[in-house]
Amino acid sequence: RVSGQWGTYVSDSRKPSICRLVFEFLPWSTGGLVVHTIELAHAISPYCSAQYFLVPDDGSDTQQLDAGFEFRVTRVPYLRFSRLQRFKERCCRWLPLRPLVVMSFGLSAAPKIIALAREGKIDIIHAHGITNSIAAVLAGRLVRKPVVLMLHGSLEAYSKESGAWERLVATLFKPDHVLVLDDGE
Repeated sequence: RVSGQWGTYVSDSRKPSICRLVFEFLPWSTGGLVVHTIELAHAISPYCSAQYFLVPDDGSDTQQLDAGFEFRVTRVPYLRFSRLQRFKERCCRWLPLRPLVVMSFGLSAAPKIIALAREGKIDIIHAHGITNSIAAVLAGRLVRKPVVLMLHGSLEAYSKESGAWERLVATLFKPDHVLVLDDGE
């Protein structure tokens, strides 16, 4: 039994398993968030019984790439809103489509999270990014699993300076814990 500021964890002599919901992932997304996510997976691997990554399916052949990870990667199809993207480019560049695309991915991944939880394969749901917390929190409440949200770079979603979308999501879809990775600033 371990107690601390994050609550009490009672070990049942087995390591917990984690399901990660990650929109920015290889091969089409490279950069800090992808690096941080993979490094975290490697660092906590000795403390987990399994790690499942739910990531976007961009249509490319990723079998060889995915087989090289020490965690299980499942590619999830999602709506890309291509017609809406073209409309945005022609008429209204200010239209924020990214939250819709990421939300589409999360909602497509939610049934997979629920299935993993019902099969007893996961203990924790870990969402990367404020928009992914929508699907993670909904799935977590349905299957009674704790949800951890990781924000990469700032607490903007929880500050007075955040945009309306971030404030709305942070208010309506509250995870059990929030971690902020800020590169040591």
